[in-house]
Amino acid sequence: MNKKGVIPHIRLSIGQAEIKAVTKVLKSGYLAMGSEAKKLETAMVALIGQKYGAVCSSGTTALHLSLLALGVGEGDEVILPNYSCQALLNAILYVKATPILVDIDLDTYNASVDSVKQSISKRTKAMIIPNMFGLMADLESIKKLGIPIIEDCAMSIGASFRLRPAGSFGDISIFSFYATKTITGGEGGMVMTSSKDIMDKVLDFREYDKKDDFLVRYNYKMSDINASIAMAQLKQLKSFIKKRQNIAKRYNKALAQTSLVLPGALPEHDHAFARYIIRTSDGDKLREYLKQNGVGAGKGVVFGLHTLLKTKEVFPNSEEALKTAVSIPIYPTLTINEQQKIIDLLLNFKS
Repeated sequence: MNKKGVIPHIRLSIGQAEIKAVTKVLKSGYLAMGSEAKKLETAMVALIGQKYGAVCSSGTTALHLSLLALGVGEGDEVILPNYSCQALLNAILYVKATPILVDIDLDTYNASVDSVKQSISKRTKAMIIPNMFGLMADLESIKKLGIPIIEDCAMSIGASFRLRPAGSFGDISIFSFYATKTITGGEGGMVMTSSKDIMDKVLDFREYDKKDDFLVRYNYKMSDINASIAMAQLKQLKSFIKKRQNIAKRYNKALAQTSLVLPGALPEHDHAFARYIIRTSDGDKLREYLKQNGVGAGKGVVFGLHTLLKTKEVFPNSEEALKTAVSIPIYPTLTINEQQKIIDLLLNFKS
């Protein structure tokens, strides 16, 4: 439970629709993956525009299934941004492939196209390209490089580029329904693709039971309880995104004249604002200042993956973001008074 008066960094948007959905599943007596999971798959396919979708237990398992379906294994290289979630690194190491880190564009926090180009080798089998914080990466340019793309949409459901939704660009796209995501099921994930061959492999690896041949497979299913919550949330997606975008507009206007670096606005991009990231010379100092005044804040990305791998490579833009980026509250239940408190604190912050 949150302390009285404290504005948390993340707050769930859970209401009667989600409670009703879960109650229906509980009363049905069928809690495993079933009809609710199928409804979620069908709805996501309609939303994103890929031909096939398969729910699974998490965004991490979605990444793992995607790499398995692409045949990625030992001796292969997978490109990913240094400034990204550890889940990407875990999934690559699950299949015993070699992670190849690239730097980011500091204006967008997404993978730098030039850095990606320079990192391709004869062993490159796939790329995992996240749309960071709700802003689409330059997937059109990256697709031209001819390497299979896993588009990581864990933070970009509801975003678009030239009216094409996040998740429609990758050879495979993955989503997460973890508790802190724009659309939550508590836990859960999804793999989407327009390749029947890839989807057949994903479905085969997702479940180990009742197969007449033995192959190492997984128990990566999503329960109908989680699916029902995510489905109830998905019906509210447009409202959730609109509220996030309105808060972002208010922040942008109020903070425009400060020394803070605000999120970049790119032409033809519709930012979903899964996070609102600002930069200042000392991110730790700003987070502590906000904490002392009753506002939770995050780092955006906690660790550069190069520090976890203990590589001596240098990623200047990633390292700058790790030092300076601060994620402030932005979610549908953030009240006008709470928004104003955050704005007032930031206006009075001395970097």
